[in-house]
Amino acid sequence: MFSAKQLITALTLALLSVHLVESMKSQCGQWAMQKLSSSSDSDKVVVAKLMSAKNERAFLQRRNDPPGHKGKTVSGGSTSACGGKAYSDNQQGSCLWNGANQDSSPRQGLYRGWLNGANTNNCFKTLWINGAGPLPKYAPVLDGCPFEDYNIKPEVGCATIWVTKATLKALGGKDGDTEVPIKNWGFSADTPAE
Repeated sequence: MFSAKQLITALTLALLSVHLVESMKSQCGQWAMQKLSSSSDSDKVVVAKLMSAKNERAFLQRRNDPPGHKGKTVSGGSTSACGGKAYSDNQQGSCLWNGANQDSSPRQGLYRGWLNGANTNNCFKTLWINGAGPLPKYAPVLDGCPFEDYNIKPEVGCATIWVTKATLKALGGKDGDTEVPIKNWGFSADTPAE
């Protein structure tokens, strides 16, 4: 039988484990905090790329397109990394890197990417996106996107944003456009990144 001491020890270890999992932060949230303290790349071009809920090809994008313009299929449609909820191109939305296919493991205590199936804290948070107009546009995080067949550096994956067709149009994109230049993007103050 278990003694009271063993039971207390087991409960304490279980609570500590739960606390450690809940206290984990995303590697991209950590990257963003470090980036905010440095403005060295603030003058580089940023592009928002069209994501598709219908598994169409979309090019990887960030401040600078990677060599070879490697494409990927954006997951979505009937399910997403954010609780399996469906979404469509007709709603405002964005997709952030899920940490797949990176060239290194994140530091201990950080989980891969902005979000993934096991860590959905950044799902449905609101992003602001500064396009050509004077006012920012807002889009919730609807999904986590992988980069296929590419050893991605965390700073590339963390800087990447895909948007739905509705958000692309709100940012000034026209029918047939697959990307639109933006000034910058980030998490709204009332829904900060984790």
